[in-house]
Formats: sequence, C-alpha cells, structure tokens
Amino acid sequence: MYTPADIEEEELIVDDRPYVGSLLWKSRLYSIEERHSNTLSLTLGIVGPAALAEQSQTFIHEIIGARTPNGWDNQISNEPVFRVEAEHVRRLFDWDIASNFSVDGIAMGEAGIGNWRSNVGAGLGLRLGNYLAQNFAYYQPLGARSVNTFAEAPPQKVFWQLGLSAYGQYVFNDITIDGNTFKDSHSVELIHDQGFISASIALGWQHWNLIFSTQRGTSQFEEQKSKTNFGAATIAYNY
Repeated sequence: MYTPADIEEEELIVDDRPYVGSLLWKSRLYSIEERHSNTLSLTLGIVGPAALAEQSQTFIHEIIGARTPNGWDNQISNEPVFRVEAEHVRRLFDWDIASNFSVDGIAMGEAGIGNWRSNVGAGLGLRLGNYLAQNFAYYQPLGARSVNTFAEAPPQKVFWQLGLSAYGQYVFNDITIDGNTFKDSHSVELIHDQGFISASIALGWQHWNLIFSTQRGTSQFEEQKSKTNFGAATIAYNY
C-alpha cells in the first residue's frame, strides 16, 4: 500500500502521492549457471479498493495504536495490473577470507514493462557471509521492496549474509505515482531518474530464511516531502 505522508487528513492532498492499494501475485523462472543467472518474471494483480488496503491498514493501525488512516476515499480506482520483467545477475568476484566465510561482488541489470511499472535499471552489491555461491542468483538490490527467496542451507547447517547494494533506474511509468492508466485519478509528477542504496542481513537454516532489509532512495515524484525510506522483514520457506 502507498499513502501520502499525512494519513489523518480526509481531504485530497494534491501535492503528495496518491492512495494506492495493491494485491499482487508474482512468479519467477530462473536459469542458473555457475557465475550468472537469468530470470523472467510475471506480476499480475489489481490496484484500487478491491485490493482491500484501506481495511487492512485500518485494522493493523488499530491493533498497534498507530494513526487512523482517513484519506482512503481518495484512492485510485480499480484496475488490473501486470508487469513482465527480465533480469540478469552476474557474480563478478569472490574471495575466501576464512573457512565458511567469504566475500563476493554482484552486478545485475533488469528491464520491465507493464501498466504496474515500466523501467530499466542496474545495480551493484557486496556480500559477506557463508555459502554465497549457492544463492547469488536470488540477489535483489532492493530487498525492502520485494520478497527475496534467498536459498536453502545445507542440511543441519546455519548460514548468514550481510549485504550492501547500490541501484539506479529510469522509470517510464509507475501506477502508484501516475494514477490510473485508463481513468482520471489523483496523480503527481513522476521523477524518472531514481537511485537507491540498501543494506540487509539474512539468516537461513534448512528450508527457512529470515531477511531484514532497509532502503534509502532519492525522491520519486516532484515536491516529495517525505524521504524515500523503506524497511522490510521477510520469512520464507523453500520446498
């Protein structure tokens, strides 16, 4: 879900981002070689009241005692969304520092098209940890904005990673900022050139993964008042 900074204001805030609720399904197909991988992914979903973001946010904020979101009457209309995306990830180098402790560098490029979002981007990442070769293909430069599946640990082994990354992209369209594609709705002026830095820590044991990540970025739209800061926690089970 995406909201303006002041969620207690009932009236439309014309110079802040639209209220957008999204409900998305994403599938990825991987082709993995020894030092590089290619990924093709498809995202399908819906934005608007049908995503039930208003009910979800109101319910959660009541539980945690946070501010009541009052502006969801201004959200964009229902619209099916899609995105087709291709990614290339390459392991540039790797050094063994000690037993089960190494460092590597990752480069990635991506391009995607759809009414959800269209962009081209590239990033670089540095990782510290163990069993790095097993999961370089699942590298995500913006961990706080996506679900990173990480990888399975060897049987009865615990593995961990620390990561830093930098990522830049050119965004052609973004429905969370541009508003509805085929209807008039609230929107703000998209900034096409965007940059981000991200840090993460990941732990894994057998089929379970736990990932914490944070992201800091440049402004995404004109007259943006709040900072582009995100954080996320992911629990994943691989089977």
